[in-house]
Amino acid sequence: MKKGRVIPALVLLVLLAAGATALPGLFFKKEISQKVTGYEFTGAKMLTPEDYVAFAKADPAKGEYPDLNVFYDRLLNHPYIKSLEMKLGDGGVVKIGIEEKEIAASVFVGDKLVLLSKELEVLPLMKELKTFEWPVIRNARLGKPAWFKVFADSTILPGYKIARACKLIGGSMAAGLSEIDLRKGGDIILVFSDMRPPVIMNRKSIAEQILILQQIREKGDQFSLNEGVEYIDLRYSGKVYLGNARKLEKKDEKRDNNRA
Repeated sequence: MKKGRVIPALVLLVLLAAGATALPGLFFKKEISQKVTGYEFTGAKMLTPEDYVAFAKADPAKGEYPDLNVFYDRLLNHPYIKSLEMKLGDGGVVKIGIEEKEIAASVFVGDKLVLLSKELEVLPLMKELKTFEWPVIRNARLGKPAWFKVFADSTILPGYKIARACKLIGGSMAAGLSEIDLRKGGDIILVFSDMRPPVIMNRKSIAEQILILQQIREKGDQFSLNEGVEYIDLRYSGKVYLGNARKLEKKDEKRDNNRA
């Protein structure tokens, strides 16, 4: 009988101990939330700190500060945030360091423009974006975006590689690249904002063609690219053709007729 009484008593003691441990935690959370007086961000480039705060449903102007754990979870769910660190600083100011997802390009999926991350994740184009500085990829085959998943169309890969290569080279190659036309899996056409002639590439040897293009752009004055040249053709290994638009139209028409 004594043994039967001891077990319930032990269970009761464990429950009481657990309750005593949990209650200070609850009061601690409440105390922290009451101490918050503002937010201080580092690493916010795509959006303003105010936009991130609004997304997390906080309103400092009205003195509305969510529990820090809730605020943290909401921020971490933002489409553009890859990781974040948060701690309560002096005076109740919450210091927040965020790492944003790196964007490789924007893509038209059907008639909707989306962002493509370095990891090929499809992200929404939010109206709060501070700047838009990525090339636009057109004419991929995918007709409907699958949010927050890897882009489900292999035809995007050459466009992605071109955008990444130009960004790694940097300078005018990165800043000037404005459009990548994938032509539904055909030859690729690049458009640069600082160069008149478009560039035609094949879907193979992307790195080699981009390096050749870099050399051509560096010698642009020598070739008079923005005067007498209508297009630059890099499709043939080891050769570069500087031609006019009429010849390009005839070549494309002949190739299309042969396919038919």
